[in-house]
Amino acid sequence: MKPELRKIDTKEYWDARFAGNGDEWQQDAINQCLQHMQGVINLIPERYGFTALQGLTVLDVGCATGEGTALLRQHAAEAEGIDYSKFAIEIAQKRFPEIHFEVKSVFEITKDYDCIICNFVLRHLVARAEEGLRHLQKHCERLVVTANEQYGKPVYVLPALEGKIYVYEN
Repeated sequence: MKPELRKIDTKEYWDARFAGNGDEWQQDAINQCLQHMQGVINLIPERYGFTALQGLTVLDVGCATGEGTALLRQHAAEAEGIDYSKFAIEIAQKRFPEIHFEVKSVFEITKDYDCIICNFVLRHLVARAEEGLRHLQKHCERLVVTANEQYGKPVYVLPALEGKIYVYEN
């Protein structure tokens, strides 16, 4: 049985949430994003088998208003962000004009990166999560996916990707 698409999994939901100045994207959501991104950054050396982001090109998938991407930029040679909400990207571009942001979905990525980080994105792809992972892994050396208990254990680690995908669970 194919999983059902929820309202929160739609582009329309996220566009509405970020419309205007992103007031619906509340500070606690930004703080949660930063907390998880910092967790990924902190755990990279000890858990994921590569020493650091320093010197790497990194893509933040589902970057929202860019705070996590800006944090990544402090640790990487280059950090870029994508989100499929044009309103989120407009806010990110205003807040962090020195960082490259684009309106794109997971499936529209064509550039290669040293590392791609998906911070709570794949859960919104519902039945296309595996397809999304396979697409992403074509464009990076390392793929980090965040997940948490609220949404169930991650089912995203595919046998073919072992050693290339790293799951950060909070």
